Amino acid sequence: AGSTTARELLNHAAESASTQSMESPHARVKLLVMLGYLYMQVHELSRALKMAELALQTAATIDPEGLDMAESLGIYGVALDYSYRTDEAETVARQRLALLERLAQAGKIEQVPISAEMGMGDILLS
Repeated sequence: AGSTTARELLNHAAESASTQSMESPHARVKLLVMLGYLYMQVHELSRALKMAELALQTAATIDPEGLDMAESLGIYGVALDYSYRTDEAETVARQRLALLERLAQAGKIEQVPISAEMGMGDILLS
């Protein structure tokens, strides 16, 4: 019997998350965001973008103005930036920052995370 590699496990998890509906859309967003970051770690940017896009689609069904959408925009912006699509990454980062500011003003989050502001700065500097 052959051994299973970490990448094979990642691909299997991504396939499952992409094709199977989960009981909780919120849990699906969390999983897709995590898989997107993992794909970036192994330099599979097209797969990272796919996970981010699926997270965005799922988050939009929950609440287009919610925290799941902000998290999905975060991974999408980073994946775009890593893919040298900086103009698109900047647009997405600005959308995320604006959404987080609205969430903070509405009292849904305590404050805009410093990571969102730093991420915006990273994109502008790239």
